[in-house]
Amino acid sequence: MRAHRETEPWALRDLSRAFFVEGQIGEGVYGKVHRARDDETDHVVALKRIKTDLTVEKEGFPITALREIQILKEVTHQNIVALREVALEDSDKSVYLAFEYLEHDLSGLIESGGVELTENHVSCYVRQFFTETLRPATF
Repeated sequence: MRAHRETEPWALRDLSRAFFVEGQIGEGVYGKVHRARDDETDHVVALKRIKTDLTVEKEGFPITALREIQILKEVTHQNIVALREVALEDSDKSVYLAFEYLEHDLSGLIESGGVELTENHVSCYVRQFFTETLRPATF
């Protein structure tokens, strides 16, 4: 069982007061990812900045990000990275997702060329994913 924050986990905190950002660790289609330290708990987290393009998004916030937040709030599994909270950056109104921090991800290891997946590896990963029953997301 993962340890969660003592305070209300879905209260929106101000990013600059809640986290010390240590540096960028990645960037993808949906946003930049930074390594940060929670000022209250001293836990290391991965902060994913949600890209918001108000010229494209009619409602002002990407529906894909809303879906991601909804699903990650509902799904709990030992082999799925946990969403700890959502934080706001007041200065530019950016939204950040704070995830538990993992040193590596599977796609990064595969892309590095340092790991070659065999059929046994894939079988093992699929078995790990299905070792516990997922609590289904509600829509």
